[in-house]
Amino acid sequence: MLLGSAFFSGAEAGLFTLDSIQSRRLRGEKGISSRWARALLQKPSELLTTLLVGNTIVNVAFSVVGTAFFIKLLGKRSGVEWSIVVLSFLVLVFGEVSPKTIAVNFPLRASRLSAIPLRIAAIILNPLTAVFLGTSRGLLRLLGIHGELRHNEKAAGPKEVREVFREVESGEEITDQESRLVQNILGFSGTAAEEVMTPRIDMICAPDDMERGQLTEWVRKSRHSRIPIYHEDVDHILGFLHVKEFLLYPDRPLERLLRPVSFYPETTQINRIFREIQRSRKGMVIVVNEFGETMGLITREDLIEEIVGEIYDEYEKADPDIVEESEGVYLIRGGAGLEDINETLGLDLPINESVTLNGFLCELEGGIPHQRSCIKYESMIFHILEVRRHRVQKVRLVIPGTGEVAVQDEEGSS
Repeated sequence: MLLGSAFFSGAEAGLFTLDSIQSRRLRGEKGISSRWARALLQKPSELLTTLLVGNTIVNVAFSVVGTAFFIKLLGKRSGVEWSIVVLSFLVLVFGEVSPKTIAVNFPLRASRLSAIPLRIAAIILNPLTAVFLGTSRGLLRLLGIHGELRHNEKAAGPKEVREVFREVESGEEITDQESRLVQNILGFSGTAAEEVMTPRIDMICAPDDMERGQLTEWVRKSRHSRIPIYHEDVDHILGFLHVKEFLLYPDRPLERLLRPVSFYPETTQINRIFREIQRSRKGMVIVVNEFGETMGLITREDLIEEIVGEIYDEYEKADPDIVEESEGVYLIRGGAGLEDINETLGLDLPINESVTLNGFLCELEGGIPHQRSCIKYESMIFHILEVRRHRVQKVRLVIPGTGEVAVQDEEGSS
């Protein structure tokens, strides 16, 4: 009887928590359990009534039998008291909470497993469910409530999308570049500002008291489209200059050219910052810590690069992902795809959760590798040359052979 309670509770949780992707997958399956699960979901009012009636019957039966057992064992007074405590605990833990928790985490599997026995239970309980369903509908009409219960599929979350995506990826229906793009999109909303910002030490800023001619020359050489302006120190950002506007109006006072800038804590999710940049069209925000000190900045380009990868402007030259420096020694971008590396160099680096070299090295290290550190994998050595914005940007890969000796000699002489 306790198993019956667990069955009805788990079936209810599983069938009514299917998201849109799981429901679509269920509709595409041809097995008998999937077909019967679809049939049950087509009549959600009847399904819910069957589940509630079945669960009530087994719980009442369990309580009656359990109470009788305790009375016989301990006497009337003590038996009733102990039956309330013990039976309530058993029903709540093993008949309600545990099966529902399991079913909510595995709704598709729970729906398939429960479909056939639930369909049989629906046939057996049909006379009772018809009475209860008819009574409830009549009561609702008296209250002026019309309409039937509908099974509303919940929207699929990132976890469910990743699960489906991994299945598609394993079927080799998408390219490595497409794989990276989807993974970046899925991880976008869970990324904090501190993970993508240009750190304070790398910020290109100018003081508000710099002489105009000197500032003009400095701006031209910086080759940036937006320049933060500060008063006294970088912790007091006044705003930012739009370089094109600054150069177009050489006689306009600096304070009139300054555009306001927004400030965000380090822990702010970047999807929120992206919405602010789109709404305000400022193109830049400043990241601060809990004391209001400037920690870095984020531009629109930084956020777009989180999705599509590195973006190069007209002043930058896009370097290839893999460059052979000498025999057995390769300079590789951190964003290079593992599939491309394996194909180009004839390696067999495992492609699991991570699809880029940066992700692979972070997995090996258990965190973000330090600049100038070395990571060994099998017989290969990865020299971390550059880490920027919490990402490995450049790596020297040494494959055993003559190249390894050459690099050791080079590093030893430097």
